[in-house]
Amino acid sequence: MSKILAIDPSTRCIGWCVLDTRADAIRDYGAFKPRQDVGLDDKLKECHEWLAELMAESRRGYDVFAFELPVYHRNVKTLRTLAQFAGVLRLAARPWAEQTIEILPAERRLALGVPIAMSGARAKAHIRRLVNAIYGLELKADQHDIADAIAVAVAAQKRMIEMGLQS
Repeated sequence: MSKILAIDPSTRCIGWCVLDTRADAIRDYGAFKPRQDVGLDDKLKECHEWLAELMAESRRGYDVFAFELPVYHRNVKTLRTLAQFAGVLRLAARPWAEQTIEILPAERRLALGVPIAMSGARAKAHIRRLVNAIYGLELKADQHDIADAIAVAVAAQKRMIEMGLQS
């Protein structure tokens, strides 16, 4: 396996990255911001179309599509919406990825050595600093969604190694 497309699903900003596992390098990254002035169905459709287009740009596809699985949120409505986003993104990725890996939020943090008990904002800043240092990036404070997607990719790579899918 050599290319992981990782996504940090969100209703406001979806961070994404491509991790080349052979070179242990981030090959591409970015963020997609769905329109906020439309209803949920239109927003889901827009996200599906965006990811399908992004994946189609890679003629060969990706070996793995990894995304953070929403497992907890204080607000049940938000949790349900995040789950819908994750499902739509997974569906868009299906034709282009050989395997899908769901990453739990704790796995994303642990993959980079960030304590689970660290508070949300501090953890996001810490993840961004680590990702910048490890991969030689210069992500800014408002690019934490991209840093989280990179952490998802790192966690997926670790999972693949544990499963014997990558050496």
